This record gives sequence, C-alpha cells and structure tokens, in this order.
Amino acid sequence: MDGHAQWVQTSGPSEASLSAFATKNGMTIFAGSYNDGLFVSTDDGVTWSSTGNGLKDTMITSLAILGNDLFATNANGVNRSTDNGATWTPMNANLPVYMFTRNTSALFAVGSTLYVCPDEGIYASTDLGVSWTRLVPGPETPNDNVWQILGNGAYLLATTESGIFRSIDSGATWIQVDTCHVNHVSSMGSILFATTTTDRFILRSSDSGKTWVHVVPDVSMAITEMSVSGSDLFTVSYDGLYRSTDQGVHWIATRFPPILQNDTYGYGLISTSEALIIVTNGRGLFRTTDQGVSWSGVGPANTLIYSVASTSSVLFATLRSWNYAPDGLFTSSDDGLTWEAEGTSGIMTLAAMGRNVFGGSLWDGLHILAGSGAYDFLGWQGENIVRSSGTILVYVSPHYGVNFSSDSGQTWSLAPAGIYPDFGYDSLLIGTDSLNHVLRSTDLGNSWTNVLGLPDSPQYTMAMSGSVIVATNGTGMYRSTDGGTTWSDAHNGLPNAGLNVLAANVAGVVVATERGVFRSTNGGVSWGNWNIGLGTDTVTCLSINERYIFAGTQGQGVWRRPISDLSSVPPPIRMESVVLFPNPTAGTITIHNAPDDIERISIMNVLGKQVMDIPNVYGSDATLDLSNLSSGVYYARIVTQRSTTTKMIVRE
Repeated sequence: MDGHAQWVQTSGPSEASLSAFATKNGMTIFAGSYNDGLFVSTDDGVTWSSTGNGLKDTMITSLAILGNDLFATNANGVNRSTDNGATWTPMNANLPVYMFTRNTSALFAVGSTLYVCPDEGIYASTDLGVSWTRLVPGPETPNDNVWQILGNGAYLLATTESGIFRSIDSGATWIQVDTCHVNHVSSMGSILFATTTTDRFILRSSDSGKTWVHVVPDVSMAITEMSVSGSDLFTVSYDGLYRSTDQGVHWIATRFPPILQNDTYGYGLISTSEALIIVTNGRGLFRTTDQGVSWSGVGPANTLIYSVASTSSVLFATLRSWNYAPDGLFTSSDDGLTWEAEGTSGIMTLAAMGRNVFGGSLWDGLHILAGSGAYDFLGWQGENIVRSSGTILVYVSPHYGVNFSSDSGQTWSLAPAGIYPDFGYDSLLIGTDSLNHVLRSTDLGNSWTNVLGLPDSPQYTMAMSGSVIVATNGTGMYRSTDGGTTWSDAHNGLPNAGLNVLAANVAGVVVATERGVFRSTNGGVSWGNWNIGLGTDTVTCLSINERYIFAGTQGQGVWRRPISDLSSVPPPIRMESVVLFPNPTAGTITIHNAPDDIERISIMNVLGKQVMDIPNVYGSDATLDLSNLSSGVYYARIVTQRSTTTKMIVRE
C-alpha cells in the first residue's frame, strides 16, 4: 500500500466558522478559519484543500496578499508565506505581539505597503513585514478598532467604530470624513460603497472618499455585507440576498440557494473573477457564476453530518443543526470532490441498497432519492427513520410502524408486532423485541427464535464480512460465525463506549466511534485504530461504494479513503520523533508526537515483566498516569498498526 494512504476530506473548508479571505491572481482563494487553520482553492472556489501546517496558532484572524506573498495574523502576530501557505515565517520585528488577541482581524495591503492593526494603533511595513513603524497618533488618528484600510497611491481610508478617516500622506495625518460606524468598503471602478452596522442605508463616494452620500435603498433591509460582482452590487441582509444594477439606489431580491432561504444571519460574500461566493455561518460555501440564478454547494462543510449513503454513481449526505434539526441534503457525483445542495426536505436518515437510495424525513415520510422503488409512506409527519443492514432495508414510521424490504425497496413487509429487524441476509433476519431480547428468523420473519451470546439491548447495528456477522449495541462488539445463532465477544482493541455504526465488505469491517474509525481484517477478532489523516474524533456514519469508504463526522464534514485500504497492511513508520516528557517523571508523563494508530502501550520493569497494560491510547499528546508505580526505571513498549518502539522511563 502507498505509505501516504489515509483519510482525506471530500471538499470544502473543514470548519464552518470562516474568519478571513484573500484572493490571488483571480482564481486562487485563501480562507482562514476561527478554529482549523488555513484552506486554499486554486479553481475559483470549486474545490478546497488544507494548507498552512507551519502556523503555530490555527485561529486565523486576517489575511492579505502583497505581491506574490501571503500574510496572516493569529495570536502570535503577523506571519508571511512565500509558497501559498505551505510554510510560514513570523514577521514581528517592532510589533507588540502581546496586543494580537484572538479578536484581532486587521491586516491590509495597499500598493506596496502592508498595514496591520492590533488591539490599538496602526503599523506599516514597506519591506514585506521585515520591519514595522507605528503611525504617529494625532488629533484625528483612527486609534480605536480599525476594521479596514484601503486606498491607492494617492490616499488611504480607514473604517473604524468612530467613522471613516482619510489620509493623503500615507497615514502620517488623517481627517475624519464621516461619523457612521462603517464596517466594510467596496469599490466599483472609481465609486466607493460602504456598509454600516447600525443603519439601514449605504454610503457612496465618487471623489475617492472625500465626501460620502447616504443612499437609502428602495427596500427595507438591514445590510450586513456587500460585494461588487461585475457591474452589479450584491448585499446579504438578515432577510435575504439582494442585487442592485444602479449603484445601490434600487434593489431586487435574488434567489438564494434553497437550503439557505430561512437562515441568512452572519453570511458573507466573496467576489472573484468568475463567481460570487456566499460564506455561511454553519453550512459551508455556495457559488454562483450567473449572478445568483443558480447556485452550487462547494461542499457540506457543516460541522454536523447526520448520515451518508452512496450508490455506484452518487454520494448523498444529510446535515443537521446543533439542535438536531434537519439542515439540508447534498449530493455528489464525483465521490465527494464537489457537491450540490438539494434543499431542506427534512431528510435526516439515508439508506442505500443497490442503485436505490431512500431518505427518512422528519416532515413527510419516506423519499426515494435515487433509483426506483415502491412505497406508500409519504405525507406523515414525525421521525421517519430508514436504514440498510445486510441485504434488507428497514423503515420505521410513527404512523406506519416498522417495515422491511428484502428486494431493494420494491416491496415492503410489516414486521411482526413488537419486533425491530436489525439485520438481514437472504432469508435470515435478526432483530430485537419489545423486551430488548435478540431474536433470529430464517424465513423472513414468519417465525423467530432466541439467540445466544448477545446481551439484551433496544437495537443493534450489524454488518457482514465474508461469512462473519459483526454487531454492536453502542457499548459492546460481538461476532457470529454461524449465521447469528451464537455470538462471542469481539471488543479486542476497541474503546469502551461510543460505537456508532458499522460498514463492511469481504475484506474487512470498520466501525465509526467517538474515537474515530477502527478496522478489523479478521472478522472482528481484533481491531486497530484507523485514523491516519482523519481530522476529527467523533465519526457518526459510514458508507461504502466500489471505490471509497466515506465517513461523516460531527466535527468536519465528510471524509473518504480508497476501498483498497481496507485490506492493506500499512508500512512501518519511523518512531524517532516520539518523545516522553517529563522524564524523569513524578507520576504523569506525556507522549509527544504519538502516532494516531496506537493499539496499546505496555509498561515493563527492568526484568521485562509487564506492570501496566494501557489499550486504546488517543491523541498526538497522549497522557499516561504512572503514579501507582514505585520509583525506578521502566520501559514503555508502544505498539501501533505499523511499528513498535520501546522508550525508557524514570519514575522518581
């Protein structure tokens, strides 16, 4: 297997809270986030990838382009990159770095000068950040929070909480030209437009910012963001997206992406050479190239993916909001590289079987999303759940009860009263009854018998790999080699709780957990951490097609990795970078740069006797409690999926 095989995110900046943008050469867009670092798109926002691993603090507060260089601010000050964000150098000479709090968002390039505005004051650099000079405060110097600096060689404008300030001597002196609380200025040729944070009007200047006219739109709207696209103005209001073709005098409502119609708070706009992009507050990015007539979702970058399902040609993903309400349906026809928003149909759960995909809606029953099928379940509100397990589909409705289908949804059968089918294969069904007992049927539900070895539980998730059935009830893992008649424990190598869902093929089984993804290639006899490259812990759902395994997460959208990885053995890795500190230790020790596929750590004394066994160690800086050990010399044997190393520990 390729030594670099790992999980990769399918599309879109991974964090929903995006903080700053910068555009380079028309088609390259950089996006900074509040929590997850920097992202770059080189195709005008269609696809995105993570960059900026060299930044010490991943909370990006502002971005700017000067020449071919990219600059970013975070809590550590100003950083410069000459390779599109791959590597970074701090540029903080003469800067009060202590003033760069996490609220700082003021870095601007005007002509050949870079300006930065930390918690107070304005600093300028004419040598790409090598040195900085503070602009001397004066009677009308913009000395409070500066939102934006813009201009050309003839003038500078600064927008602040106190209004708009103008300078014609590179910031040496300033004159206040307007007192409105302006947060953003856009330009259309020689015309400048400004938006305010408190008033329902825009400001317009046709004399390079010397004077400003207050323009009251012909529609009542609270303007929060404005962008120029071609000869048109676009603005996001609390009640929708508007477009003006006459410099802000008249406005018409413009079509929003269907998924965004009822929630526009906190959205921003980016204008590129070919597209207008909406930056949402929790649902990723949306892009239009026809002035808002049609939109495409750049990716389901919402932090909460509820369900994923795939056929050989289409991948589906549903989103949910933080209060567990349905938050939209996305589809991708290129294995997650790009996505289309399908609207807010209320669909939460997804199930795929063959070429068919079904969706369970919180509002109106069961939907056929792809392929064909027969159903009579539309029109009933409530929590409608659909899931696939083995070769059956299960549909649970508050009105129609529990139904299952063994022919990809062409026909449906009502399950016996009190029985919930958990798994099916050919004529075999395994389910739970109203007393949480696990039952088995070999005649598609006509008769049922008890099974041995599975504890009582309201519901199981099951999958089949070869002839082995693997099952979890969320806390334990079990396996059966005789068609579900008897079961044995299969928890070796798994965390103690948070087992969410299973997916399998003949090569292996994977389980989504609150500690990432775990894999078994021996039918559940043993499991190993399978999280290399996965940028989150909590995985909520899984789906498999002929090419990829897809993982929906609670933190960072949809991820994928090649299906061939499921049966591959990773190559050994170098363990020299693993450091144990403090060492000697008084009781607690941290494993720095710990691999993300550690299976267990064994602590041995000088005689080679194991005195501690620690399974399921997580995190790149995992902490071990050795306080129960006596003083002396010990050895930590760190076992991963790909390598084993031994480190000496001195217990004081």
